[in-house]
Amino acid sequence: MAESWSLLLWGLFILLATATVQNQRASCPQCPQHSSCVNGTFCTCQDGYTSESGDRFFTDPKEGCIDINECHDSDTCRKNEVCINRDGSYECSCYSSNYIIHAFLSFFKSCPDTSSSGGSDQISENIPGIFNDIYFSGNKSTIALSATNLLQNMEITALEGAFKFNNGVQTPDNFVVTDRRVIPDNNCSERIFTLKAGEDTMTIHCTEVVRKSTKGQSAVAFLSYSTLGNIINGSFFEEERHLQKMDSIFMNSRVVSGTTGRLQDSTLTSSAILTFQHLQEGYRRGQQFLCVYWKSTHEGASWSTEGCYLLKTNDTHTSCNCSHLSTFALLMAFTGQVLCSVIAVGLHYLYLAAFTWMFLEGLHLFLTVRNLKVANYTSASQFKKRFMYLFGYGIPAVIVAVSAGTDPQGYGTVKHCWLTLKRGFIWSFVGPVIAIILFNFVFYLIILWILRERLSSLNKDVSTIQNTRTLTFKALAQFFILGCSWSLSFLLTDSIPEPAWSVIAYTFTIINSLQGVYIFLIYCVFNRQVQEEYKKWFKGMQKISETDSSDIVSARSTQSKVIEELEKSTEFTEMRKNT
Repeated sequence: MAESWSLLLWGLFILLATATVQNQRASCPQCPQHSSCVNGTFCTCQDGYTSESGDRFFTDPKEGCIDINECHDSDTCRKNEVCINRDGSYECSCYSSNYIIHAFLSFFKSCPDTSSSGGSDQISENIPGIFNDIYFSGNKSTIALSATNLLQNMEITALEGAFKFNNGVQTPDNFVVTDRRVIPDNNCSERIFTLKAGEDTMTIHCTEVVRKSTKGQSAVAFLSYSTLGNIINGSFFEEERHLQKMDSIFMNSRVVSGTTGRLQDSTLTSSAILTFQHLQEGYRRGQQFLCVYWKSTHEGASWSTEGCYLLKTNDTHTSCNCSHLSTFALLMAFTGQVLCSVIAVGLHYLYLAAFTWMFLEGLHLFLTVRNLKVANYTSASQFKKRFMYLFGYGIPAVIVAVSAGTDPQGYGTVKHCWLTLKRGFIWSFVGPVIAIILFNFVFYLIILWILRERLSSLNKDVSTIQNTRTLTFKALAQFFILGCSWSLSFLLTDSIPEPAWSVIAYTFTIINSLQGVYIFLIYCVFNRQVQEEYKKWFKGMQKISETDSSDIVSARSTQSKVIEELEKSTEFTEMRKNT
């Protein structure tokens, strides 16, 4: 009996405990930033943070989580590395007296012993290839992440150089120019700083530099990159609300960076003023300037106008107001959507018409080769000119009309006057092209098979064999005329690595740009009927020339006779007068 009561009490205890836990989970306290709820009861700070009270678990919603400075421990980083505390984490960075070398070493996560002679010189020789490595590092997302990593390291090392070297010294280089200001004891003797890197400037309040400073002194750095804009160019601008109004976007300034070392909290209470020198001076109709910053996310990075707006502009410079510090640039956009859309519609129709005539050529050649018993090139008499013209120019017109009626906004993009890739609109061109290439490729294989059978069944008549071999040569040349070489474009995807991608791209461009030459050679130079017509034409021109020359000779002889008769009649008249 006692055992039964013990089991009953134990069961009631478990039920009550479970109910208590469930009730506690239902009333989980509101945890502060950088913390998470544990078992619905307590809050605990995330890795890299600690509570203000020092307790691991807490329930007070006013409790906060602050960053742990891992750099207080001298063993955090390895030899030849400098510890840099981040919000919620830390970073071990290489150090060099040359801040550019320092940044590139950090970018490649390599810290050689800088005490050895020649180390910095060898690294300096490799700097020109760094931007190329970023450019060819992969697709846009990979390039964006690599550029973001490089920019962060450049900002960090520029600030470290500010504390080590003299105040206000500009460091010119082929790739980057920087200007730095150090504020000893966080004493703002100057209210406003104006930093100049090359021809670009940044104006910032001193209070923004010393705000939230944890050291005895503060610093601000301003960097201007000479060629980085060629890599992270206007194609990285992806704001939909602007893209719908603009046809093309270009980089019209050098990429610049401003930093005070607060990578996680770069917002400003008093905005910074950035002045960019234009790469392309002057004003063009339909031109619009966009002040943008490099917005980084876990998936990649892109240019964004968030927090920045245009202050003033002239032919040579533009000033922007930004409410945070980051990497900035000036983009130049052009509007003219109507003209670009008209061009895109025209290109859509012309390309479809060209491919439709490629299909008609493949069908005509197939019918011609199938009727080789007649052994002439007009055997495909089923083809009527009216039908061919109606099909060749009418079908593309129907496709374009339906596409334009379904989605008028599909014509014209930001970068090209072509079909947009959004909403699957590009398939109004790609779909018919793929179908035509597949049909023509099937026609091509059937033609080769028929010619092979025909050659094996021929007798030794030389002229017949020669005619068939000529037709075989033309059929081989038809591979390019029928548009089969356009299938190379299906291989131009991001999954194809370099240099294979470039080889395919150049091959595709060269072969298809010579398609007109192939048509001229096959249908003019090597076409017997055209050759005979040219011969007749030249013979006719020769006969006309001979006829004209004979007419001229006869006319001259007639004129001479008339003159002689006139002279004789004149002499006779004078003789009568004398008598």
